[in-house]
Amino acid sequence: MGKIASLVPQNASGQKDVLANHVDVLTKIRAYAIAVEQTNLQTIINPPPDWFDTLNTNLGVAKKHAGNWTQTLEPAITSTIPQAVINIGSRFQTGTANILQILQDSKNNPTTEQISTIQAELNWIFKHIGDEKTSIDGVKSNFSTFQTDAGNDLTNLTTGNNSIQKALLDDQKVVTDLNSDIAIQKADIAKDNAAITAAGIAAGVGLFVGVSVVGLGAASTGPAAPFAIAIGAFIIVAAIAEAATVIAIYEKKLAEAQDKLNTDTAELANEQQQIASLTVMNTSVTTLVDKNKDMAQSLTDIADWFGIITTQVNTVISDLNDSKSDMSQSDWVDLSLDIQQAQKDWANFVTFATGMQTTVTTLQNKIVNIHKLSGADAA
Repeated sequence: MGKIASLVPQNASGQKDVLANHVDVLTKIRAYAIAVEQTNLQTIINPPPDWFDTLNTNLGVAKKHAGNWTQTLEPAITSTIPQAVINIGSRFQTGTANILQILQDSKNNPTTEQISTIQAELNWIFKHIGDEKTSIDGVKSNFSTFQTDAGNDLTNLTTGNNSIQKALLDDQKVVTDLNSDIAIQKADIAKDNAAITAAGIAAGVGLFVGVSVVGLGAASTGPAAPFAIAIGAFIIVAAIAEAATVIAIYEKKLAEAQDKLNTDTAELANEQQQIASLTVMNTSVTTLVDKNKDMAQSLTDIADWFGIITTQVNTVISDLNDSKSDMSQSDWVDLSLDIQQAQKDWANFVTFATGMQTTVTTLQNKIVNIHKLSGADAA
């Protein structure tokens, strides 16, 4: 360039990388914010553990903050940043097209009045860049509040006696105890079955008692169970009273052990489900805070870029104001060529930002399965 600074965007490919990274971080924060929103804790034992009420309350606060992201902040960021690039690109094309027309009409030798019009067009572009930067700074400020809230949520949910970690330790202990109890019940059931079989054999009615045991163990409910048990009971009574008494005792113990086994198995399933929920919750809040750091940097990078653009246009305005009386025809030609290159770059930015907006909108409409979130997804 001659006397006037360049309007061509600096490091265009690098700025596209910044915008692409912004979309990547945005979609990941969305996934983990939704994961926090969808996480629920349920009371498995009554009364609930000491940590339950506080942890559940803290989760409720975190879910409210996550909802602020999905319902308010993300839409604001999505509509502001891609649209800001599109708006500036559109206004740059409009303003500079008018400048090029003036230079073409004047054969690169504009009059004082035409130079004033060129300056007015540049000031118009400069004003709109400033407006867009103000919008970005506002979004950045709102995000900073969300980042602080999410950080506090992480602290409240993962530290102290009412933390996710404490809940996981308690649930793991319950699971260990239940597995031990289930093993005992299975052993008792095996012993009771053996005792019933032995008593039946001693009375010569092993076959029919076996039917009775099958009725109790495999069909303890439904129409088949009473029939099978009734046959066993009839044969037992018809045999000898002593064997019937022994078998009745062990059948009662067997039924109690089976009921306890069923209860323990159901509770184990619930505990394992809660452990899974707690694990997802821990991953979600931890990764959300981690990704918030990336978003903070992304917003800073974009705001800085708009600051550079603002300075760049302002420098051109100042240069033109200082040099307008000394501008040669070749200087105006240089400015014209520079503007044409800048128009191409801004047209590419508009295309890129439009694609970016489409990508984000498409991802917003996808359902997130939080159970498929993994370490690879969090990268």
